[in-house]
Amino acid sequence: MKTAIIVIAVIVLAGGAGFVIMNNKDDNSTGANDASNQTAQQGESSGTPNTPEDQTNNDSSGNLDPNNYTQGANIGGTIDATDQSEATISIDDFVFETTFLKIKKGTKVTWINNGNVGHDVTSADSSRNGGLGSQLLGSGDSYEFTFEEAGIYEYFCTPHSTEMRGVITVVE
Repeated sequence: MKTAIIVIAVIVLAGGAGFVIMNNKDDNSTGANDASNQTAQQGESSGTPNTPEDQTNNDSSGNLDPNNYTQGANIGGTIDATDQSEATISIDDFVFETTFLKIKKGTKVTWINNGNVGHDVTSADSSRNGGLGSQLLGSGDSYEFTFEEAGIYEYFCTPHSTEMRGVITVVE
């Protein structure tokens, strides 16, 4: 009986020591069990912001959301398509899969509703460069717009305006 109690005590102490060691790792460690480090690495590799702090603005200095327009919205990815003449943004249920898009003047952007719910693409009142205004898009429907002026275009989905927002930065 004493042997069983000693074995259990050793196991509990070893587990506790392991817990303390794992929680006191140096912040610069890249251990595989560090969940916050894994999340940061995934965000860096995909270009997808992880937190509101990471969703920093993007103006001529390289920030993609200068007015924090997407704060609180569902966030998709970031794409630099300045080397392309066309770009596509997939609309899934309650997110623009590319939330931040950077393009050159003259680029045609096509939004395709791949979700099961109706969505539209509408310029925000706060956007200095308007022009976006699709009808409600059913599943499989698309809307396209060619950006002829440089600037920042903030847009949203009217039925889901707090969840679905995006920003397109058009450069010369």
